[in-house]
Amino acid sequence: MINSATRQGVAESKSENKVGNADLKSELRRQAKVLAEYCATYKGADTKRSTIQVIGTAMVFAALCAGIFFCIEPAPWAIPVLALPAAGFLIRLFIIQHDCGHGSFFQSRFTNDMLGRMISVLTLTPYGFWRRAHAQH
Repeated sequence: MINSATRQGVAESKSENKVGNADLKSELRRQAKVLAEYCATYKGADTKRSTIQVIGTAMVFAALCAGIFFCIEPAPWAIPVLALPAAGFLIRLFIIQHDCGHGSFFQSRFTNDMLGRMISVLTLTPYGFWRRAHAQH
């Protein structure tokens, strides 16, 4: 049987939960605002950063491919050793192509589309078709 003291305790507990929930909601709103402000610094395209990313990635990928080519005769055992990181850099190039398809890698759509088309030759993914099909997500 529930007595009046138990009912009073339950009522106080519910009241404390409302205060606790309000504090939790307030804290979540504050954290969401801090996160949004932090992420805002990455919102737009940064031409300098994008240029460094694409040149650096392409240079390392080209060096690894050249290494594979020059290892065919003297050291065929080195081919799989170089192929694994080359595959990783090819994936990185596809990620850049993906960002170009969304128009987020450079500020200019023309630059995004030209770079996306050039990279698509390496990734064997037709840029224009992929961009239109992928835009549906």
